[in-house]
Amino acid sequence: MSFYTISIHQLALYAHHGVFAEEKVLGQRFLLDITLRVNATDALIDDDIVRSVSYAHVIEETKTAFTAQSYNMIETAADRLASHLLSRFDKARSVSVTVHKPSAPIAAQFDSISASIEKFREGPPA
Repeated sequence: MSFYTISIHQLALYAHHGVFAEEKVLGQRFLLDITLRVNATDALIDDDIVRSVSYAHVIEETKTAFTAQSYNMIETAADRLASHLLSRFDKARSVSVTVHKPSAPIAAQFDSISASIEKFREGPPA
């Protein structure tokens, strides 16, 4: 069995996640890193995208799921997105999501605050 990864780096989405009321009302820009580990055996034999996972579809599903609901914690947003992607793409064996929050309302100098999660369809690989 063969596997490959699809990685999407720094997908910019506007959403309303955060603890503070202003974050929920005004929203802010988030950057997402997404990696799917995909069972590639059938798709690679035939060079057939239908038997694989389209990164364009991953981006569309991500946009829909990440902006559909407001969460207090970016950890929860990452968790729900990873679960959603696993449920939508049956060829994906695992999904990892990192949510970067460049404008977190903290009095400090930083590029971004981030939270990451990795979910597996059938437990972590050996």
